[in-house]
Amino acid sequence: MMNIPKLHKDPNGPSPFILLELPESKTSAKIYTFGAHVVSFEVDEDEKLWMSSLSVLDGSGPVRGGVPIAFPQFADEGPLTQMHGFARESTWDVIEGSSSNVTLGLKDSDETRAKWPHSFSLLYEIKLLPKGIVLHLKVRNTDEKSFTFSGCLHTYFKFDDALGVALHGFRKTAFADKADRRKEKVQDGPIEVKKEADKSARDAGVKHGFVDRIHYNSPNNFQFIECNSGKVLYNICQSDSWTDTTVYNPYLGDKQGPTFPDFDDDGYLYTICCEPTLS
Repeated sequence: MMNIPKLHKDPNGPSPFILLELPESKTSAKIYTFGAHVVSFEVDEDEKLWMSSLSVLDGSGPVRGGVPIAFPQFADEGPLTQMHGFARESTWDVIEGSSSNVTLGLKDSDETRAKWPHSFSLLYEIKLLPKGIVLHLKVRNTDEKSFTFSGCLHTYFKFDDALGVALHGFRKTAFADKADRRKEKVQDGPIEVKKEADKSARDAGVKHGFVDRIHYNSPNNFQFIECNSGKVLYNICQSDSWTDTTVYNPYLGDKQGPTFPDFDDDGYLYTICCEPTLS
């Protein structure tokens, strides 16, 4: 008999949520059934995921921050008009789980087929480890014909100072710089927000830049390291199934002002997105 984790009500959220805990290591995660969205991951009672204070939380739109799921389309790179597809704005079923792991599922429906005419099944497993978390998305084609898709796990890592950290592990990897007209480039060192944003701005001939790039055939292991101390803040392991990695920070050239009402104007100081991607 399968165990079904308890669903908690949230009067200020878009849906009920599941709370996962490993008390002995003070590790926990909170997941809404709306979008199967991981909105909190704590280690030693220290939050590791950034959430916008302006995020929509009434179910009328996607949640900003945490770990949104993009499927069956990454960004606007596909036939759907809906940015990042519909998975992050769908209500998922709770399949099974325990106090420290849960599997949620999403299947095609009349609503999804009206947007994307294919039959599919998604299973998303979230599992806590002592001081860590594993996210595993499984896509199954239940259609009579083949289909192609893209997607990502759009992870917003939280920092005390996002401008004081560097992402290591991507040296000599090729990437498309979306902040500079998608020019193909090669990374020449650690990825630092201010340095990379300023460089893209100069290349694009604009006043302020931002970091938005897709690294192709990305490595399996990389790290966020504090520049001044050399302290490793996050160790990230990525499956071969996710062939690419997206790195994003709006800095001063994106997501600013009333055009982007769900993203804090100072959010660039506290988050960097590092996203396993299939582009």
